[in-house]
Amino acid sequence: MASLLAANASAYAVYQRLAATDIYAPVPSLWLNTPARAIVGGNLLCGSDVQAWTPINGLYMGFSITNMCGSIFSESIRSNVPQQLAALGCISSTFDLLPAVIDTICSLDTFAPANCTEHHSHAVAFLRSYLEPILDETFMPLVTDASMAVTALNVSIAQYVVDTTTNVTTLALVPLLDATDLPWQFYGWCLLFEWVAGHRDVVRFAGDRGTATVLSAATQPLSMAPDPNALPRSFSFLCLYCVQYVTVTLIVVGAAVVVSAVYHRGHMEAMNLFCVNRVVGLVWVGRPVIFLRSLTAIWLLNTSPLPLVVAGAVTHFAATPLVWYKTLLATSELTWFVYVLNDI
Repeated sequence: MASLLAANASAYAVYQRLAATDIYAPVPSLWLNTPARAIVGGNLLCGSDVQAWTPINGLYMGFSITNMCGSIFSESIRSNVPQQLAALGCISSTFDLLPAVIDTICSLDTFAPANCTEHHSHAVAFLRSYLEPILDETFMPLVTDASMAVTALNVSIAQYVVDTTTNVTTLALVPLLDATDLPWQFYGWCLLFEWVAGHRDVVRFAGDRGTATVLSAATQPLSMAPDPNALPRSFSFLCLYCVQYVTVTLIVVGAAVVVSAVYHRGHMEAMNLFCVNRVVGLVWVGRPVIFLRSLTAIWLLNTSPLPLVVAGAVTHFAATPLVWYKTLLATSELTWFVYVLNDI
């Protein structure tokens, strides 16, 4: 995706016009089509401890470190355009994304806006126009492997459901990739992406009557700014100051030599000028600082520059080699190391 948007201006222009619903609140098809059913809990660790509401209101939030027993929060999925495209690409391997299918996908979202179908239709058109070759050759085998792995684990959403005709409460498990509910698989893939991104966890609960592999509720990451004083920058600044000190010293002493040569009208031993670097470096500066300067040259030669390049909506690193004059300059700086070895 990033490579396509960086290289194809037309694809980038179309991508900029795509939009996705901010939040999904999906419900499986079977539950929406069964009127004599109400949800009385979503936290597997708490049981049926909240008031009953119909599935048309959405699902209750699952277990998490922030969801307390007895609290009433609805389950939701934070969406964006890349997630929308990926989920549609995944389900396109199972069935054709016809307009009727897109309408059904939107009907499962209890928070669906009026333009839900329009958003998905534009995303499907983008996939078919620009990403279909990539989906067929590279993406689909990965989708098949991931689907088989998730199905083998039977990763599910857990809800406590009560039959309003018999008043019997049961623990209902809905697989994320339910083969009997193809439109639900779109939201199942969205939930799986949140798991991969680290916003959700999958926990296997083992009991006396069986096991359940359940997806947790989403937990938003915490943002913390690091202390600038704790960043390991002191050594890099030490190297920088040492290099600058050597450079300034060379300039000052070199200027003094030029002034002396002019003052004496050139009556001096010219061959001694070839030893200015050695004398200034070892006498005026010192071996430790000169050795550190040579190390910085080695680090420069072994470090490839990685500048950030902005191409439309994509920001990426560009691996560019060192230009020839910088390589020549860094190589000449290694002669300081030779001076140190000769002096020792």
